[in-house]
Amino acid sequence: MCKIFKRLGKLYFVENDLKEIDKIKGQWKPNQRQRLNEDEAIELIDKLRENKNYGWLTAAVFIYGCRPMEAFTLNIQKGGSAIAVNCPKAKAKHIKYPVALGIEKDNFNPDPLLDRWDMYNVERIYSWSLEKNDYDSEVCRGKVEAWTKWLRKNGVINFGLVDLRHYWGIRSIYAEMDIRASIKSLGHSQQVHSTTYTSTYDLIDAIKQQKKLSK
Repeated sequence: MCKIFKRLGKLYFVENDLKEIDKIKGQWKPNQRQRLNEDEAIELIDKLRENKNYGWLTAAVFIYGCRPMEAFTLNIQKGGSAIAVNCPKAKAKHIKYPVALGIEKDNFNPDPLLDRWDMYNVERIYSWSLEKNDYDSEVCRGKVEAWTKWLRKNGVINFGLVDLRHYWGIRSIYAEMDIRASIKSLGHSQQVHSTTYTSTYDLIDAIKQQKKLSK
């Protein structure tokens, strides 16, 4: 909001007072993300997947860690690789290549989930692409809101779409994925990544240290 006020100030030639806005600017920090109950999440997506409007989309966010609006663009290739549009805040949209990631009991191999949820059979209520230049922010936002309401109606109350996305980030750390690959797949900066998953990195460091001491 402060950025908007500054832009308006520059537009109407009141730049001398713009520094005063910084005094009321909040210090935003990404929320720390915690592990989901994996069994609960898998069981719920099993039930949700049969819905042709939102089931595939929900599974896609879990497997690929994409933002909800990016799931509308996700194109899964043979073998599980994928292409999507990266939609970072206040930055230009561009192509990215999200990585499929499974769950810990499958050694993070995504193939069981890709098959389990029939991910090569794309079913979604809405899609858009950079090639077609058919992105509409209001339509996209409305679809995500409708999707979120549908999840609530179907008993998803302990986590939301953003939690599914960030649980991918947590799994990528436990899977010891190269941090550069994880950042590129999620489509955010290294600073946001490090801040968002500080507690996860701290926990894993403590576990590794304890194993060394227990030898």
